Amino acid sequence: MALQKRYWMALTFAGCLALTHPWSRIELLLTLNAWSLLEVVRNRSGDNLRILGCPILLLCLLLGYYKVWLPQYPAHATV
Repeated sequence: MALQKRYWMALTFAGCLALTHPWSRIELLLTLNAWSLLEVVRNRSGDNLRILGCPILLLCLLLGYYKVWLPQYPAHATV
């Protein structure tokens, strides 16, 4: 595993980057999900399933925020 025991710290920083950089958020989160899926397939264990769930949850939260919640406001729709 590339990050060894620092995966949660890396996921925290990736989440901060995804929140602050609008053009790279989807690319970053999709890359994290693909990498996590490969880790789950390679090392089948319960801990890896939890690691896979966090980037998926982060991606769903950000997509819900930008595609469902924000478009409800007229000021955001004009941007």
